[in-house]
Amino acid sequence: VYSLRPKVVHMGTPCTKMCLIGQKTLDDATLAQNEFTMKVATHQEAEGLGASIENPKGSTLPSQPAFAKTFGSMGMPKPGWSYYRLEGCQLHVTYPGKDEPGRPINKASFWLANFDLSGMELRCRKPAALAGTSHKHRHIRGGMKVEGEGWQSVAAYTGKYSSEEGAVYGKACKTFCDTVSRRKERADTALKKLADQSSVARGEQGATPHRSHGSPQFLLAGDDQC
Repeated sequence: VYSLRPKVVHMGTPCTKMCLIGQKTLDDATLAQNEFTMKVATHQEAEGLGASIENPKGSTLPSQPAFAKTFGSMGMPKPGWSYYRLEGCQLHVTYPGKDEPGRPINKASFWLANFDLSGMELRCRKPAALAGTSHKHRHIRGGMKVEGEGWQSVAAYTGKYSSEEGAVYGKACKTFCDTVSRRKERADTALKKLADQSSVARGEQGATPHRSHGSPQFLLAGDDQC
């Protein structure tokens, strides 16, 4: 809110209790994370900045009453927001296990954003192309033995974005960031109210000063190189 003011914030909101293979019973922690996701996204929108949210196909997140009230439905999103659907096998999500290395994994998901992510909308069986693909998919279930790494959960592995998915998303972010500027006037949002509860944000004497997260940051140049 005050220190970084990123032009784009992405939230891969954990879907453990909301996905097809989950319990579909929302506990307090899930309700809290969903509320925080909405606060961040609506804050970015109010500030004229970008926000995106991703969850797997079948997640109950879009149908949660508060979420649907804020962003609308897939069939009728609220003005300023759009839903995008993609399938991971089109962005090189593959199975690394020793038994079927390289087998495509479908990993269908939806993205909600207030900036253009249409470049990510790649489908496998019913694409915008003249013909769909014909490969077979590996299901996301069970475990697998990965050469040099040992046993892993297939579901946990597919929770990571592929390099190709990250590159396409990064290109969309750069296009958006090149056209937007941070406003001097600040919006009064639920996230700002939450931040204002911090002694650091209020500038109180004795408060622990803000420290950078220390993570390396990279810029994508016009030739798609970092």
